Amino acid sequence: MTTTAETAAVRPILALDLGKYKSVACLYHAAADHQCHAFATHREASVRLLARHRPAGVLLEACLLAGWVCDLCAAQGVPCLVANTSSEAWKFKPRKRKTDRDDALRLAEVYALGTFPSVAIPVKPVRARRALIELRQKLVGRRVAVQNRLRAILVGQGLRAPRGAAAWSTAGLDGFAAHAKPLADCGPEELWRGRLHRTLAELHQVRELEASVAKKLDELGKHDQATQRLETIPGVGPRTAEAVAAFLPEPARFRTGKQVSA
Repeated sequence: MTTTAETAAVRPILALDLGKYKSVACLYHAAADHQCHAFATHREASVRLLARHRPAGVLLEACLLAGWVCDLCAAQGVPCLVANTSSEAWKFKPRKRKTDRDDALRLAEVYALGTFPSVAIPVKPVRARRALIELRQKLVGRRVAVQNRLRAILVGQGLRAPRGAAAWSTAGLDGFAAHAKPLADCGPEELWRGRLHRTLAELHQVRELEASVAKKLDELGKHDQATQRLETIPGVGPRTAEAVAAFLPEPARFRTGKQVSA
């Protein structure tokens, strides 16, 4: 897709302000020739939108929905640009009115000026792997939070709370379980034992979920050359290697170390 206003004059540009349920499309020919309308944010409506207008290209802001919209455009043979709204080109004088239609029109106007700051959208398998890595991180956070709650329950009763990694070994968890009791069997003075029992069950569940996700990530890593190569570096384990491989799949597109760290 070219970046000139002349192309937009021949075939319209379709600028999209994506929302969770409703989105706004701006069909842009020129500053004085554009139309905006709302549509439902799902694949079927988007396919109909592209088929009806046959745009020269699609513009949208970087967001959670950008991935599948880019995939859809590629399948339909329509070029798609995703805007980096943190760039200098996006720092314009704020308007008194700000609506979804205004945002969609702004995308088209910036593109027409030839200064559209685009970002690269990873291919679907890379995005899926990133999401799985992030899911594991969230499960780790949940596990740590549950572990802290288990300790807090014992401390709240004036009991010794296990310390260190040994607290989460089989023997350490047996120590917690010795104080626990099913909530249904607890009297008014023993409700803390019921909370301990339920929290232990929650910990076992979270650990199983975390282990299943880690197992799948390990399988993906065994079939990824970049991950395998990174793991040969001393001190780099599978979790670090898979994160670098997934979040820096094309390191050559970065010009400086600062860009990589950002």
